Amino acid sequence: MYDLAREIGAHEIVFNGLSHLAPSQKMSDAETGEMMRLYREVVRRDEYRTIDVIGSFEQDLRPRVAAMNAELHQERLARPALERVRDFFFGGDFRFGERLRHHLRMRRIRRTEQQTRGSAAPCLIGWYSMVVRTSGEVGPCCILQGKPLGNVYRDSLQEVWNGEAYERFRRELKRIMREGDGWSASPDEQFVEGLCGGRTAACPIANFYFRYDAKFMDAYQRVLQS
Repeated sequence: MYDLAREIGAHEIVFNGLSHLAPSQKMSDAETGEMMRLYREVVRRDEYRTIDVIGSFEQDLRPRVAAMNAELHQERLARPALERVRDFFFGGDFRFGERLRHHLRMRRIRRTEQQTRGSAAPCLIGWYSMVVRTSGEVGPCCILQGKPLGNVYRDSLQEVWNGEAYERFRRELKRIMREGDGWSASPDEQFVEGLCGGRTAACPIANFYFRYDAKFMDAYQRVLQS
């Protein structure tokens, strides 16, 4: 999968597991271990130049991914400095310009993470995303794809996006934003779930496209506090 993505020129690669699986479909510990071994091989090559996320809706991989990253970091540090410098300029699967852009991008990301640490990050998906299934059904995101907001075989994409179901979903998200950690799902809400709300919500895509935009996140915090 990684080689195919590189071959077709993908700018970013996101590895994620499926959601809404039956218990019999979930991975065993041995299968998860084999998957992490494969991830280690591609991350060793890629060093997060094109890989953006490794996660899963089926299970929480964050401790395993953090341990893998720490091991690979120590592995890099153990190599002679001259060898690391040589590879930065001439080695690996990436040209020097690509490695330099990646280095500068990671510096910006680390700076942004420091600036936005501790900020509230509720779901913004209702204003910039939709999932269209082969049946024509539209869901707000991959996690809530079972909560249809319309159907593109019945209505136009514009009609679905501006329709009452989408507006109701956005109103539910606004209540989450207003109430923060005090929010709890209400029987009157048709689309959001417990995963969608609170400062400690575990949803990995709530503000996925804005997480490294420090200017946007700062403005968003000021709006919440006003």
